[in-house]
Amino acid sequence: NRGHDSIATFVVGEQGKRLGFVNTTLTGGTWPRHFTIDPSCRWVYVANQRTGTINWLPRDPGTGRLSASAGSVAVANVGIVSFR
Repeated sequence: NRGHDSIATFVVGEQGKRLGFVNTTLTGGTWPRHFTIDPSCRWVYVANQRTGTINWLPRDPGTGRLSASAGSVAVANVGIVSFR
């Protein structure tokens, strides 16, 4: 959510027919451009365009809930975060 600088979490219900809002978690930076879940499903990495950072947020693989940013690294340009 740009402007609010957060990621919204939803729960999927009724066999994929409904979404229910769970909460929002701040990205730890400004103007999130892209986010991705790491291969272990335990971290979400967020590229924050205006602060020039990549932040990592802990993720509960069972519930999908995110916690506050656990760290960040400054980068010259932010576009996407991807894993190979």
